[in-house]
Amino acid sequence: MGRHSRKPNQAPAVPQAPSETQLPAVAAWAGGDAVKTSSSHASKTPSSTVSSRRYGAVAALAAATALSAVAMTAEPAVPTAQAASFTAPMQIDTAEPDLSVDVIIVADGTAQLVNTEADTWGQVLSENGITVGEDDIVNVELGDPVVANERVTVKRVTFEEVVEENTDEFETVRENDSTLEKGTEKVTAEGQDGVTRTTFRVKYVDGVEDSREETINVTVSERVDRVIAVGTKEPEPEPEPEPVAEAPAATTETQTQSAPAQTQAAPEPEPAQSQPVVVNKGGNKGIAQQMVANKGWNNSQFQCLETLWQRESGWNHLAQNPSSGAYGIPQSLPGSKMASHGADWRTNPATQIAWGLDYIQGRYGTPCGALNHSYSVGWY
Repeated sequence: MGRHSRKPNQAPAVPQAPSETQLPAVAAWAGGDAVKTSSSHASKTPSSTVSSRRYGAVAALAAATALSAVAMTAEPAVPTAQAASFTAPMQIDTAEPDLSVDVIIVADGTAQLVNTEADTWGQVLSENGITVGEDDIVNVELGDPVVANERVTVKRVTFEEVVEENTDEFETVRENDSTLEKGTEKVTAEGQDGVTRTTFRVKYVDGVEDSREETINVTVSERVDRVIAVGTKEPEPEPEPEPVAEAPAATTETQTQSAPAQTQAAPEPEPAQSQPVVVNKGGNKGIAQQMVANKGWNNSQFQCLETLWQRESGWNHLAQNPSSGAYGIPQSLPGSKMASHGADWRTNPATQIAWGLDYIQGRYGTPCGALNHSYSVGWY
């Protein structure tokens, strides 16, 4: 309801022109005579003629004003079915536009096609459960806007500390020594490999090494070459034996007279103390006997050597162990070690024996020491 007491959609009555009896006291209608007002202070007015048409116009204006006021305050009228038939219905499309795009994500060894409405590449990866590490490599900026049908690649970057050791194998150096007799050799310094330990920081991209940086370098041991002194001193010539004087021939008489007498046996000569080894063998063992004597070892040491190398190779300079590859009379492992004593180490027994005796002297002191070690552990 509006502010008026009328029913909805009911216009006010239009005022009608009043009759002459209903005219106000101040109005003078046709009759021509002046009349007095009801007020005691009113004075006479000149007679005038007022048209009823004019009054009707005034009344119509008042009615129109009243209708305007009602229209402004009254509730709007509900259109009838007939009025609605003349109005075309308005249809409004409320469906939201499709803003999603397809992109390809390549990460952790797989590629996947995803549909997304994300604004940035970082959001695309996040909503698909892919975390980007601090060192990982991405081919796009995470804050850049997403581009349809674009490929985003995430490469995983990891680092690892790797320690490597480098071995510098020692060499054998042969030096001439004039204080040693020719044919004699002596180890004056044992060899030692040089070892260097280096630490690297290795960078891996998707599990493949990309680069490395050296961080620590430590020398564990210095390389020391093995030194062998080779004798160059000529041996002193042995003194020639003194000639034995021949006894004068005995006469027949003397021989006859002395026949019954028995000849006294001559005393046996004592063995010379200056020769510890008597060289009485030929072949490979004879070579070894001579070299053992040159080193100042006695017969017992040669006997130990004979037993040791009989166990190892049977004194065969072409013997080769099929399982380990040990070679030659001393069964050098590898056989190429004997090259320090000569390029003919494969076929020359003397080269093999010289190397083997130096090895025994440097490691065990004597052949008997090497044999005892072989008895205890099975090798020397």
